[in-house]
Amino acid sequence: MQIGQAPLNDVLGTLVFMLALLSFFWFLTGWREPSRELRRFRILITGLVIVSTLLAEAGIMWLGWAPPWREIDISTPPASLLDLIALPALTALIIGVWPVLSLAGCLPATGRLGFGPGRAALLGLACLLYEAGMIFLGWPAPWHLPIPSE
Repeated sequence: MQIGQAPLNDVLGTLVFMLALLSFFWFLTGWREPSRELRRFRILITGLVIVSTLLAEAGIMWLGWAPPWREIDISTPPASLLDLIALPALTALIIGVWPVLSLAGCLPATGRLGFGPGRAALLGLACLLYEAGMIFLGWPAPWHLPIPSE
């Protein structure tokens, strides 16, 4: 099914891609000490991601732009079976090992550096969204994403 010049997979894929990036951003900003400035920063970045998602969707549908995971003139192969296994395995390792190391006293168990259910949920959501994109939309593994050069 086409929406403008873009297949439905690219339109929905862009939305899921940006949501995965946003949830990973929220996960990362959770490590900082809560403050008014951080809250403003999170609101600003969230707003910018929403605006960039709308612009990307419009560009994909009406101008024929490439989706964000597929840079123009840069081809990346879809994720391999090893990549499909590695991403959830690494996520599970992070979510599972942090509490064990916290109990052993190597890492903080509470406070801003603790790894609570909220942070685990954000990391898990980012992983699940990206994994779905790799399986159903042919996204490359996150470590194979094209990094634009100068």
